[in-house]
Order: sequence, then structure tokens, then C-alpha cells
Amino acid sequence: MTTHTRVPARRVIALLTAALLALALTAPASALETRSWPVAGQGPANTSQASVEGPSDPGIMWAVDLENDTDLSFGTGTLHNPVLHPDGVLVRRAQAGAFDEVLVGVSASDGSVLWQLGDIAGACMPAVDSQDRLWVARSADADDDLDVRFVQQVDALNGEPVDGTAFALDPDAGLPDARNNLWCHGSSLHVAGSGASEVLIVLGNSEPGRNNDHVAALDLSGTAPSLAWTIDADTADDERILADVPGNRSESPQARVGAFTDSHWLLPVLRNGEPHLDRITLADGNSSPGPQIPVFDEDDGSPATGTNPWSARTLIVGDTVVVSLRHNRLGNFSDASVLTTVHGFALDNLSLTWSESTPRRTATANAGATVLAATDDLVAYTAGIDRLFTVQRSTGAPTNWSGDLEIRELGANATPNILADSAGNLYVIASRDAGTVLRLSPTGQEQWRFSSNALELATGIAPGTDAQLALIDGEGTLYLVNEGRMYAIDSSGGLEDCVLPFDDVDEDRNVHAANICRLVQLGITGGTSPTTYDPRGDVTRAQMASFLARALGLDPIANPPDPFPDVEPGSTHAGNINAIRTAGITEGRADGTYDPGGTVIRAEMASFLARAAGLDPVVGGTGFNDVNPNNVHTPNIYAVRDAEITTGITASTFEPTRNVSRDQMASFLIRMLDVLNEEG
Repeated sequence: MTTHTRVPARRVIALLTAALLALALTAPASALETRSWPVAGQGPANTSQASVEGPSDPGIMWAVDLENDTDLSFGTGTLHNPVLHPDGVLVRRAQAGAFDEVLVGVSASDGSVLWQLGDIAGACMPAVDSQDRLWVARSADADDDLDVRFVQQVDALNGEPVDGTAFALDPDAGLPDARNNLWCHGSSLHVAGSGASEVLIVLGNSEPGRNNDHVAALDLSGTAPSLAWTIDADTADDERILADVPGNRSESPQARVGAFTDSHWLLPVLRNGEPHLDRITLADGNSSPGPQIPVFDEDDGSPATGTNPWSARTLIVGDTVVVSLRHNRLGNFSDASVLTTVHGFALDNLSLTWSESTPRRTATANAGATVLAATDDLVAYTAGIDRLFTVQRSTGAPTNWSGDLEIRELGANATPNILADSAGNLYVIASRDAGTVLRLSPTGQEQWRFSSNALELATGIAPGTDAQLALIDGEGTLYLVNEGRMYAIDSSGGLEDCVLPFDDVDEDRNVHAANICRLVQLGITGGTSPTTYDPRGDVTRAQMASFLARALGLDPIANPPDPFPDVEPGSTHAGNINAIRTAGITEGRADGTYDPGGTVIRAEMASFLARAAGLDPVVGGTGFNDVNPNNVHTPNIYAVRDAEITTGITASTFEPTRNVSRDQMASFLIRMLDVLNEEG
């Protein structure tokens, strides 16, 4: 395990010209096949579906806090998620100062920083084409010969710009003199098409905080880009693109804009005040006006007009185009009457096949955008930010568990996202504060979960609130990010939260609950009954023997050559008492007995654990003012302190004669096992 804390547009306008909207286009179904993509969360079809199964038994491959390792600052939310290059480089956006945008290349194998590249155009994320070329938007400061922003290829392995690949976004690129800069927020570069028809879609506008209002498509068939076609807002009929708006921001950034097949751009637009699904051919930019996207009244679910369609998310899965539309008849983006509608269209002719509407629940801080994920059979989406819904991809019929899972608290600050894998499993984060990551089967069954606390315990890095599931790569690794913190989750195990079977252990208030649960998982304890653990009960010496024997994997010994006279043969703990005696962990009391019913005091606990862990006694140890230097257990008390199995009651007291409770013993045992695991 590698870590790096040393444990290791509001009104998004990109207007379509009236001439383009008037051109009809018919395309054979064979031309509408979509290119597969190895990563959930990126790719032309925007399916958020990986080509492989994600982690089945979550564990840490590596964790890193980039803000500790660099002088950069990183944002949160979906707009700050990494883009994965096929060479194993995670490319993230950061800031080196108030106006200095930077891209950072992070190794997907160990989380190390490979390179930094400055002078990135205002908040633009990069894109990767089918030839594995990394394209970025850069500011004029990056090249003295260019006085406007430009697109350029960058070597993903070292962050070096590739000579001869810069394309200036000037009036020659179809952007008028008054609009000769590129400002964006999020994924304003999109790669689409295939072969000689592959293009880089550049969404641009003229100043920060304004709506995106130009489209330039760059031909990528050569070494350097060339202009393929443009859409210019100045000659359009005030029609706006309905893009995914991933947060309640004044400039309404667009993280995803439509979805792509190998030959077309399927794009939700607003035309004559009503939302439509149009299709633009990637070869020449010609547009075919498509069907109207239904809008429903938020009161009774009937068709409605005159509302304010605000944003849309589009994905393609199988033979279906799915569009989630958010609208509000009052025109207030944050108003509680916002309604989510999800629609399925046939990919070949864009005919409407189904519709489903869901009122979003009242939120107090973030109206959030609807997000989508799809598997072969399901479409998953959110209404606002607080609840997960699922419908059948082919019919739109709600599943039997649709709406059952609350994934975010009302008033959360970052829009959640959903990922899917090739087996149809869904990955979500539930509860903003707890930050619990869940894997759900296609039938809604929870397969595993792990909490932010478990992640922090395993890595030493606290993920904080508003973490995002960024993507699943082609190896099945799940990436979790929040600001500079990044986690690579593989199938190595150890992160999954235990579900406590005991009614008398409060998971929220007992600080030892997680370690009690780990004892259950490891088979070290079954409790005092199937439903009770007796956390505040004293540990007896007989119980201590069984705790240690099971933790160390010692076989019970029924008939030792020299049994303790007070241990009844065949009793519950007798075999384990004999086992730890044979292992040299105990010699019993001074009078030759074991005293199985006696309670374990903290001084004795130290000797039990030190011997079990193979720790050398620390002679002459100091620090605890209540420990007698001449006590037989003192060297072991300092041994377990130095091994961090215990730190004492306070920095200067150990309380050697206090009884050890059963919940405290759970934590001591887990720390002892951690010491043994670290030693190999």
C-alpha cells in the first residue's frame, strides 16, 4: 500500500444557427454505433459505466493528499474529478495562485505526482482522443507567438507540450473578434467520432462567468488540429444548449454536454421555448431537429408547457438515448418545485419510448443537477441531491427499490455522482457527513460499504465531506477524490465496514465499536450471546486466553502435559488457556494456578499483549508516574506503549491496577494484530 502521508450555463448558451437547425439528417443505424470506453465516468457516450467489474472486496491500493505534497490547491465536486489517460496517468486541475490554472499528472499506480503544467485556460479540463493523445486548452501566456487561447497536445507521461500541435482559438476558428478567447468551467473539451471523422469539440465563450456561446469542432485526423466546422452564437436564433449543470454556481458550468456516437452528437437544446433532442453530424456540423423532450407538471405529472427547462444530462446505453431534464415553471433554479424527468429515446430514430417524472425533495442549499448512470438493464438518477432512483432501461418502469436509498443530506454542498460497472453494480456515496461508499447490486442489494472513518483509519488521510466517486478504470480500480485527497480502491480487502450483530454496542457513541466489529469479522469473538457483547463487562483471565489464542490462530490444547490445577478440562476456555501457556504467553499466577475467573488488570494486559506480539521488554522505561519501576509488568507496559498498542490513560498515567473492559480489550487486540501485520 502506497500513501503519501507517510503511511503511505446557468443559462449555458452555445447557440445553434438557424440554418443548421433547418437541415435534415437521416443516418442508418449502423452509423450510430458507439465506441466503447474503458473508464466509468468519461467517454463519448457518458454512460458512467466501466468495461470491467469494480472492486468486490474494497481495500486501499494507495492514498495521497496532493495539497500536502505540492503547493497547489484543488477543488471539490464533479468538475474537479480527474481524467484518466490510458497510459495510467490521472490528470487533475489545480491552482498555483489566484489566476494560475495548473494541470497535474498523477500516477494511477501509486498516486505520485509525475508532472505539473501551468498556463491552463480558465478552469478547462482536458480530453483524450482515440489515439491516446491528451488535449488541453491553454492561455496566451503559454506561448509568446499566440495572443489568444489555444488547444494543444500534451505528453501524458511527462506533461510536455508537443511541438506543432497548437491550434489558436482566434477569429479564423470561427470566433468573432469580440469573442476571441476561450473561457470554460469543467469539460469544455469533448472528443467525439472515430477515425478520420474524429473531432475535438471546443465549447467557448468570451469572458469568465458568461454562458458558453460558441462551438468549434477541430479535425484530429492529422498531426495538428485543423478547423472542421463551427457554430456561432451571433448568427443563431437564441437557442440554448441544455447541458448538465453540476452545481448551483452563478456561472452555471457545464460538466457534460450531450453524448456522442461514432458519427453524431446527440444534444438537448431549447428551441422556441421548448426542449428538444437534436442530432448533429460530426463530419460537417449539420443538424437535424429532433423530437420534443416532454415536460411534466410538478403537481400531477401531466404534460405541461411554459416551464423553464434548466439543464439536461444525456447518455447512451445499448440502443437507448437517456435524457434527464430538470425544469421549474417558476424560473427559479433553487426553488423546491424543480421537477426531474427522465426519458428514453430509440437510438436509431430518436423516437420517444418512455418517460418518468420525479419531484425533487426540498433542499436548503443546493438544488443540484440530476446525474445519470446506466447499466445494460438499469438507469440510475437522482432527483435533486438526496435520493437515488432506478428505472428499467428499456421501459422506464421503476424498479422495486427505486427511491429507497437516501444518498445525500438536504443542504449538501456538492452534487453526488453515480458509477456503474460491467456487472451492473452501482457505486454511490450515501450521507454527506458520514461519507459512506456503497456498492449496490442491480437488484438494489447492498454488497459492501465502507465509511470515511474506515478510510481514514486505513490511510491516515481523512476524506472530508463532499467526496466524489470519480471513475472506475479498466483494471477495476475505483477512484475517490475530494480536493487534493485521492484514494485508489482495489479488491485487496480490509475496508468493508462490519455490521455489528450486538444490540448493546452503540456504533455512534462507543469509540471501540469498529474494533469490536473487526473482532467479529476475524472470528475472535462471538459475543456473550448472539446479540450481546457486554462492552462494559470486565475481561476475565479465561476470556483473555481465548481472545489471544483466536487472534494468533493457536489451536486449542485439550490435554497439556502440565495442566493448571484450577482449569477444568473441557470447559469453554480450557483449550485456549492451555494453548497460550504452551506458546509462552502466560505462566499463570505465582502459586501455580491460572485463576480463570479473575479479572484482567491493565498491567497484566500489557504482559499478555507484549508476549503475544513478541515485543522485547523495555527496561528502564519512563513516562508513567503511576507505574512502579520494580513491578514485574513494568517493562511490558512500556513495550506496549512504545508499540502504540496503548498510550495510557493520560500522557503520564497508565492506571496499572484498573480492570480492562471488554470493549477496551477489542481495541488493544486489534492494535496488537496491526503490530504483527506490520512486522510481516
